[in-house]
Amino acid sequence: YTAFGLKVDGNQGASAVFSGENVTINTRGAYGAQSVSFPNAGALSSTLDFNNSGNLDIVAIIEDDGIANSNAIGIIGNGQNIKFSNPNQAVNIAVYGSGMFSGNALGSNGTSGAFFANDTVTINSKTFNISVIAGQDYTARLQTAPNSFENVSVKFDQEAAKASGASYGVTYGLNNKGFTTISADTRTTISVNDGFWTAVGISNDPMFVDFDHTGNFSNYNASELKILGDLSLQVSGSSLGDANDAILTGGSTQYAFQRLTSTYGLYAAVSQMDGVDGYEAQTSHVVLGSDGKAVSFFVSNDTKGADGDVYGIYGAKGDISINGATASINVQSSTMGTAYGVALETESKLIFSDDLTEISVKGESAIGVSSKGTNTTVQFKGKESSIDAQGSESTALKLSEGGN
Repeated sequence: YTAFGLKVDGNQGASAVFSGENVTINTRGAYGAQSVSFPNAGALSSTLDFNNSGNLDIVAIIEDDGIANSNAIGIIGNGQNIKFSNPNQAVNIAVYGSGMFSGNALGSNGTSGAFFANDTVTINSKTFNISVIAGQDYTARLQTAPNSFENVSVKFDQEAAKASGASYGVTYGLNNKGFTTISADTRTTISVNDGFWTAVGISNDPMFVDFDHTGNFSNYNASELKILGDLSLQVSGSSLGDANDAILTGGSTQYAFQRLTSTYGLYAAVSQMDGVDGYEAQTSHVVLGSDGKAVSFFVSNDTKGADGDVYGIYGAKGDISINGATASINVQSSTMGTAYGVALETESKLIFSDDLTEISVKGESAIGVSSKGTNTTVQFKGKESSIDAQGSESTALKLSEGGN
């Protein structure tokens, strides 16, 4: 069975408040691990408030071969109210191991540091840190009591990962499908590393995939994400698992869902699935930074000779704005695919309102900024902007099919 640290029953409108000093929630298991979860979301939203004055550490570890049968998730909500309040010095979420994504939302939602689905989330801690390590060997250091620690070492089974096919989960840092706001006074650091398959630092996609054995309950949520303070994002993905089937099917009518196959810093898009209404009305809203703040991305895939594109920022039906003092987008790829600093399509808009924007891309094929399709626009409104694309085939700025 999946190991749970804290389970809050959403059917009862429960309330949980932590008001002490340091709080540590460790969860470990071979089948799956969810440190904080709301397994039975219902009509009454629950409230979870981390109001403690010290640090909050949330750790989920997959043991044995590093590959779960269910989830590897730090915190997952489902229509709830979740607060990380101002007294928090540091919120640290760490996930070690790979989860499965079967399409059954009650069984396996894959791998995420934080997964918010139709939740209202407010984060006002001094720092908010997410670290996810999957698809590779790892050693996790757990605090088991004050001044007491234990090391958990796992050797990743790559053959077992290959055998899992399309169910091997994409590895996410922050997977947002709700209303999430991180304050301007909070410094956010997100690090995502998958040595086998696709990694995504931040996803803001309203599509919530839920197949079950008797029907289809997939739906769209309103996805709005605001990270208003300093943001440092590091993402490293892999293409070792690129032979795995990328199409996942399930439900009584065998709905099909295309999982992501590229590495992304920010994925601000709306996924489309046959049989789910409402696609045309959806937009992925993202705001990064505010006055005086710095936004920094480093995104890479070091799998030499393999397929696989790499994106600093990707938008499809996305509405993205980046504000503050500086924005740095650095993308490096060793694959035979294309490396993009920014790629927009499908009626998307990205506005750089920061003072200094620097976009640097290196790869076999490198594109600094790509804007494709009508009603798709990239705007630079700051004092200074630079785009550097280096590769055998390189383009600093590419406009196509009516993009601006």
